[in-house]
Amino acid sequence: MGGSSRNAVGSTQRYRVTIIGDGAMATVCALLLRTKGHNVKMWSAFPEYAGHLTRTRENTKFLPGFSIPAEVVITDDRHVALSDPEIIINAVAS
Repeated sequence: MGGSSRNAVGSTQRYRVTIIGDGAMATVCALLLRTKGHNVKMWSAFPEYAGHLTRTRENTKFLPGFSIPAEVVITDDRHVALSDPEIIINAVAS
């Protein structure tokens, strides 16, 4: 997905990002950040749904029709999700 992000001085910077959540907002964040070249992990509190997302690479429940890139790590293991992120995004409903 060859995109990259540029900071204020124009240099390319890629971040390790963990997104907390598995809904529409979490999926949109994962898609946009991965498109920009960031390393993305998405954490789900629901093991069965994390497995579904991993197998189908689509959030059929909350955002059908959009493919989740294979490079996005989807996990229900908080230790995996929180291993060394530079940015954490909370994308769960309040």
